[in-house]
Amino acid sequence: APVVGSARAAWSRLAQLAEDAPDKDARKRHDETFHDIASWLTSAECATPARVLRRLDWDGFVRRTDEWKALREKALASTCWSTPFDRLTFGDLEVVALKSGLDLWKEATAMRHCVDKFVDQCAAGTMLACSIRRAGVARPVATAAFVVAGGVWSVYGVVGFANATASAEAECIARKSGAGLNSRRWRRS
Repeated sequence: APVVGSARAAWSRLAQLAEDAPDKDARKRHDETFHDIASWLTSAECATPARVLRRLDWDGFVRRTDEWKALREKALASTCWSTPFDRLTFGDLEVVALKSGLDLWKEATAMRHCVDKFVDQCAAGTMLACSIRRAGVARPVATAAFVVAGGVWSVYGVVGFANATASAEAECIARKSGAGLNSRRWRRS
């Protein structure tokens, strides 16, 4: 139950700090950093005791989260895998294959979702995660994941920012990309 107690303490403290935000700028900063803090708190690496979490201010949560992010990025930098393509273009949208744990982490951070949780599946070749972006724009509009079973690729999911429903255009591009994977008969060697 120590983990449950720590989680309860952390979420209670964050809620209190969010409610007590002194001004618009503080609320904006809370909005900008909340996803990263939540990711740290729900990670296996968060071992901060409840008695410490109850005393942290928002900057304390951010500092601990930043430390965790730096360690996580360093660990993920060494995980790389082959993908069937670098980039596919469909009109003004591109599908960019995510080729490392760090790529997944950056996508998850930019899109505020958890695609970085699929490192093991991507590294094993049973899943391919891709960033869907406007041509020439780094910020993703959606993230697509594909799974392979029996040699056939299928769309596992397509999500927008913060797991919102992806646009119909992004969904269509994901289906086309999945069809392309099957027509190429790509297998990891």
